[in-house]
Amino acid sequence: MKWWANADTQVAFGNTLQTTYGPEYMWNTANLSAYQELPWKHDHKQVILDQAEWIAEVPRVPGSYLLERELSNAYNAIVLDGENLRTAIDLASKRVNRETERKLEEFGFMVDGVIVEPYPNPELSIRD
Repeated sequence: MKWWANADTQVAFGNTLQTTYGPEYMWNTANLSAYQELPWKHDHKQVILDQAEWIAEVPRVPGSYLLERELSNAYNAIVLDGENLRTAIDLASKRVNRETERKLEEFGFMVDGVIVEPYPNPELSIRD
């Protein structure tokens, strides 16, 4: 992984893509040092680099993987299967809450449904 994420490797890969297949194959690397070296128009790169200062990862909490899955399941149930909106959302909410509590117990933040140690809210620490 270190080799692949390395700036030199990312620049070489981006350059190879564009020289081999043409300008349509622009490699958008997450490595900002490498991104600055890619053969894109300077003005376009600068806009993206300016925006990169404001990027914040979506906070992850124990069991948050189920939120994405249950939202997708609820959407499919409503749109594709014609299920009642409130019923689908309520069911998804119950499943997410149950999994979140299960994970909080697994990691020692909750015992028998009672919070014994508060879980730090990652969203609040982003704003600091």
